[in-house]
Amino acid sequence: MCMRHSSLVDDQRRCQMREVWPRFNADSFLGEGFPYPGELAYGYRNGFIDGSLLVKVIERLACSEIPLTSEELEIAALFSGETDRIRYFALQLSKYERSDASEIWQYYFVSAVANGVSDPVEKFTILDSVWADLEYPDGMIQIIYPKEGFPAHLYPMLGGKALSDFLARWSEILARRDARGRLHV
Repeated sequence: MCMRHSSLVDDQRRCQMREVWPRFNADSFLGEGFPYPGELAYGYRNGFIDGSLLVKVIERLACSEIPLTSEELEIAALFSGETDRIRYFALQLSKYERSDASEIWQYYFVSAVANGVSDPVEKFTILDSVWADLEYPDGMIQIIYPKEGFPAHLYPMLGGKALSDFLARWSEILARRDARGRLHV
């Protein structure tokens, strides 16, 4: 398969998200703090965000005067139609990934669902599906099963408290982030 076709197939696969997953926008990543480059790379590589959204997030980071890596500066200078070059620099961001890069994605998904779905049963049903798709990360188990044997979609009051606690903990973590810290590998 030629490089151009391979790139297209990868981008199409990357953008195919489950229908129940929330749709992100640039504000999804800048409400409580900001993402590190490795976290953006992780989200891009795993199909949580596409190249277009990656560019928008990086542009918002720049407008917020948050320091950018050289790869992010390259991405910010590209036109949205330059998908091969965006993909190239986006994959270069993976050198900034840390072992915990996936953890923040739990927050992004949970926050998007919590803010986007008002019906408690539907909210926890979607979160349960996302939890499964993310391969059952430990950080979300208290939201899905706030009390052992009691699933949140059947006991939304219990789930609501666990959800609030989870979001508050992540809000504190993100609020303490140092913008200069995002430039270190």
